[in-house]
Amino acid sequence: MPLTSAIALTLLIGQVNPDVRVYKKGKIEAEMKLGRVPGSSALANLARNTVRRAETKDYDEFMKQAREVERDFGYDWPGCSFESSSKVAFQDARAISIVVDCYQYLGGAHGLGVTRTYNFGLVQGKPKVLSLKDVVGAGNVEKVQILLIEKIVKHPRTAWKDMGWLTELSEQQLNRFWVNKKGLTWEFDPYELASYAVGPFTFSLSWAEMKGLISKTSPLGHLAR
Repeated sequence: MPLTSAIALTLLIGQVNPDVRVYKKGKIEAEMKLGRVPGSSALANLARNTVRRAETKDYDEFMKQAREVERDFGYDWPGCSFESSSKVAFQDARAISIVVDCYQYLGGAHGLGVTRTYNFGLVQGKPKVLSLKDVVGAGNVEKVQILLIEKIVKHPRTAWKDMGWLTELSEQQLNRFWVNKKGLTWEFDPYELASYAVGPFTFSLSWAEMKGLISKTSPLGHLAR
């Protein structure tokens, strides 16, 4: 290969964006576009790398399943599609919150849209992935759950409460929150609180509603004052 061509190829490879993947061939369409996480701090790097790794894994898993469907059904199928995108919902020097919206269709009556959240913060000066326990302390998780369930059962369109199913939330559901200046917001996917036709739900608790529940060591304590 001529030297100039080798240099051009090297430059082209160097421009590949690991946060963008696009595939369209036959009846498979897939697109992953992750939003930019500004900064070069240890916290920003942790957020960027964690989301990239997890979302790329999800994209790769979809592609594996889509190719299996393609192999099993040939062209006698409607096709498979995938689309995911992320945005930074909150960022300051102490915490970062990222929301990912993802839709997948692998056949059947309909696809499924889900929301994933990632939270990061400085705990004792070190960046880490945050759970609700890191924000409110282990002793207050149950109290936050009670506040959330009170809002959920009052909503006119939530259904599972009428069947006596909604008595507690899973650890995954409790940790699917994102941060904003006013408080915390939880995302619930279709099927979790009602039928698919009803769609997803969003519930928020303000800092005022969680007064006295925020841990003294929480990286979000400065927002709750």
